[in-house]
Amino acid sequence: MSDLLEQEELLERIADARESKHDDLESKYLTFKLDGQEYCLNLQHIMEIIGVPSITHVPKLPGFIAGILNLRGKVLPVINMRVRFGKQAVEYNDETCILITQYEDTQVGLIVDGVDEVVNIAATDILEPPNVNDINAHFVTGVYNDGKRIRLILDCDQVLNS
Repeated sequence: MSDLLEQEELLERIADARESKHDDLESKYLTFKLDGQEYCLNLQHIMEIIGVPSITHVPKLPGFIAGILNLRGKVLPVINMRVRFGKQAVEYNDETCILITQYEDTQVGLIVDGVDEVVNIAATDILEPPNVNDINAHFVTGVYNDGKRIRLILDCDQVLNS
């Protein structure tokens, strides 16, 4: 989604969804990409989406933590989701963005390759993830197959807490 108009429309859809009833928000997910794979995060966890500003590196943090950033006077940690999932870090481009999420009392930024759309996923359409012995498998709470592609639904708390 490199087109600015498309990004603004997506942000409006997220804002509209967040303003709707809480029950409606439980079935709405933001889809994003990492290394060609599509993932979903429930909109309850997404506060906003921003471009990639200057990130300050902090020594001796785990490699997947890109550093910290100042967002309107708040300092937030930023996680590079590619590295978090054991993939190679790449240069940021015009589609790279940061999902600002809320974890307990802290906002955390998640660097992703790009956002795609907001989708409605009924609980009955979420399949159990496969039982694999992968260290990253505990990040996945379900699988959504819309008939065209498979998207992994992430557990935001596990991604941020593990």
